[in-house]
Amino acid sequence: MTELNLFQASLEHWQERWENNDTPWHEDEVQSVLIRNWTAVLQQQQGTGAGKLRVLVPLCGRTVDMKWLAKGGNDVVGVEISDKAIKDFYNSEKLPFNVTKVETFVCYQCSDENYKIKVYQGDMFNSTSEILGHFDVIWDKGGLVAINVPDRERYCSLLLSLLKPRGSLLLYTFDFNQEERLEQPYSIPAPLVQQLFGKTCDIQFLETVDLMIENPQ
Repeated sequence: MTELNLFQASLEHWQERWENNDTPWHEDEVQSVLIRNWTAVLQQQQGTGAGKLRVLVPLCGRTVDMKWLAKGGNDVVGVEISDKAIKDFYNSEKLPFNVTKVETFVCYQCSDENYKIKVYQGDMFNSTSEILGHFDVIWDKGGLVAINVPDRERYCSLLLSLLKPRGSLLLYTFDFNQEERLEQPYSIPAPLVQQLFGKTCDIQFLETVDLMIENPQ
């Protein structure tokens, strides 16, 4: 098997992409996969006795998924390296916010009492349960597929350390021929998901979407 020379992105790379508005991965609508599968997540968590949920959105960018989740009464926490992405999220969604320093992070907290949202600006790998707490649900739409391969296992271990016992990790990945694309988002096929999480998690594959049909651009 030929070893692929995959692009390794630095934190500065992602910050520059946001500063230059070079973010083709950003979507202005709530992710349809999240909407379709959120009921299944709720049903699973209701079985644990959880009420309103604490939800982590790692490497969140300016995703509007956070507002959608908070509108449902959930306590939402994002982590993002780009302060521009965070400010753009709050400004575009017309949500007021306060800024505080928390350890190595800058915390942007929504000051509208109807939306419980905090976004921590900084390196995801500096996250700990002491800083962020533990979560009922982690919604990873663009995190794992963007992590450099050498950091992949460390990232997965970090997510699991932030998840409550019997918590749910809702994971959105891609499956394609990696030789045709040597940069993020990376291909994370089902066997690799099993390899990364199978020893710790009960994995259920919820759906497969052909993006050439659903999102042809």
